[in-house]
Amino acid sequence: MWPGAANTSTPPNAYNPPIETEIITKLGVRSMITAPSRCTSTPNRTVTVEGRAWSGSGDVLRVELSYDAGISWQDVAMLSTPVNKWAWQKWSGVITLPTQGAFRIMSRATDVEGRVQPIIAPNWNPKGYMNNAVMNVDVTITVE
Repeated sequence: MWPGAANTSTPPNAYNPPIETEIITKLGVRSMITAPSRCTSTPNRTVTVEGRAWSGSGDVLRVELSYDAGISWQDVAMLSTPVNKWAWQKWSGVITLPTQGAFRIMSRATDVEGRVQPIIAPNWNPKGYMNNAVMNVDVTITVE
């Protein structure tokens, strides 16, 4: 025991983080959409979607797109090879929307460890570092 310390195993000046604080050792897999821009309106039902993907575990192996709230997913056509283990990877794909109307296009990535980007971030923390929830953009298909 330290001189003058109470009956404890922790040194008197030790840092004791709040209970909700956790040491981050690996960031989650993440994809983001860079095109089309948010709130795009177009008469064309076929939409080219582009973005970037990254993982705290290394390579991203797959990026998928959905327009039906994650009920179904389709692989993107192109996923670049990263320039190094921690580099963002470019991706692009074409998605055909079923009818005219408003759609929310979502992207999700899967990494080399098989981790899949969640629709809702399950492990939110006070600073938001672990938020890797899917990104989405709204696209409206107008009358052709």
